[in-house]
Amino acid sequence: AIARARATIGPDIERDAGVKLTLTDFFLQALADTLFHNPVMLQRFVDAGGRPGSVRDGTVDIGLVVAVEGGMMIPVLPDLGGRSLAEIGIARRDATQRVRSGRLVAGDGAPVAIALSNLSRGGADRFEAIIGPGQSSVLAVGREHEAVVARGGQPAVVTGVHLTLSVDHRLIDG
Repeated sequence: AIARARATIGPDIERDAGVKLTLTDFFLQALADTLFHNPVMLQRFVDAGGRPGSVRDGTVDIGLVVAVEGGMMIPVLPDLGGRSLAEIGIARRDATQRVRSGRLVAGDGAPVAIALSNLSRGGADRFEAIIGPGQSSVLAVGREHEAVVARGGQPAVVTGVHLTLSVDHRLIDG
């Protein structure tokens, strides 16, 4: 479905907004929509006088894991709830460019409840991402791959991805 959407609406968005849609953009939008409708997932850890406490963020801010030489950085894509796919693509592109060029802005390192890590370009079929300090969860996106599934009682070849949601169960139960 994502491949069809990229082929159908991708060229118009690229022309109108000047951004090439990626698989990550679609997952960011799906994650933002899910978080908007499930705000309990927006909890994160805070220091409460030397003891762990929690706070629920009021906006759908998502960290995006970006590979850099010698490691990774997680800039914040702020307030993604209700944003269009084009707006999310622009936010993803701009954050990635800032990180890779070393031009971070205030808020890029702010704490977030959830992050998205996409290793599909690196060829990982599936992986479990590590929850960062203060976060309650992280969504790991593996590489697109073909698989044989049953459709209407018949085998069919489909393209899919493996998603792994790592969750700190002290904040998010199940």
